Amino acid sequence: GSDRDFPLLGLAPDSDWVLNAPYEYDRALIRNPLMYELSREAGRYAPHTRQVEVYLNTGGGPVSAADYFGVYTLTEKIKRGSNRVDVAEISAMDNSVPAVTGGYLLKIDRPDEGETGFAAGGQTMYFVDPDEDDISASQRGWLTSYLNNWRTALNAPDFFDPVNGYAKWGDPAAFIDHHILNVAAKNVDALRLSAYFYKDRLARLAPGPLWDFDRSLESTDSRDNNYNTWRGETGDLGTDFFRYTWYNEMFRDRNFWQQWIDRYAALRQGALSDAQVAETIDAVFGSRRIGVL
Repeated sequence: GSDRDFPLLGLAPDSDWVLNAPYEYDRALIRNPLMYELSREAGRYAPHTRQVEVYLNTGGGPVSAADYFGVYTLTEKIKRGSNRVDVAEISAMDNSVPAVTGGYLLKIDRPDEGETGFAAGGQTMYFVDPDEDDISASQRGWLTSYLNNWRTALNAPDFFDPVNGYAKWGDPAAFIDHHILNVAAKNVDALRLSAYFYKDRLARLAPGPLWDFDRSLESTDSRDNNYNTWRGETGDLGTDFFRYTWYNEMFRDRNFWQQWIDRYAALRQGALSDAQVAETIDAVFGSRRIGVL
């Protein structure tokens, strides 16, 4: 009944894992692990994964083909920790500066059962780590005020000021990398669902890690099929990448736009080059032995 850290299939030890079944939208079965790997190659942590074949035997006796459940992706769960999102650990007693400033792990997503979330920065957000039941009133208040200050700075007349504008509260380089990786894959749920953020102690707000790319890269969703457009074409168009909350304001800044262009150009010569992406696919999925759970 107690948590036990264990290094599953060679991944860093931990007690919490996700066993993801990708087949409904991702018939190639590699979209999540591919994008996570590309994120790490771009210098941004993303969960490590292993492809596994799952057999589920609930009746006892020898495991057989009848117990076969298919190919799943064993994935590091997004949580705080030295082997996961490496931000400072915060306790319920940390209610004054500097301890109250971090670390927090948050998300914009549909709520899990029992979550109420909180409104801040023009968004409804949810606590990931520490969880909602463990956040003190002082911590909730401090974090809400910080995110509201971030949103106020985004809309202020001097929002573009590199010292006192939005960059005082959020890390532009981190927001650019996160945005490019989602746009490159045409992730139709990006930024508005399965969107994680972290705030380390005495550090600025940053997006990440990446999560949930099953509806991307020409999946069966179909909104991500046309690489000549920025959004889907019919029905629910998916995320409006350059006009979604917070990014809409940042892209008003010419310097932010230029940093985005420069970073995209650099990544296209490195982690996101055609040759490197093909090499990554071959290296990670072409010869890796599939584990068995």
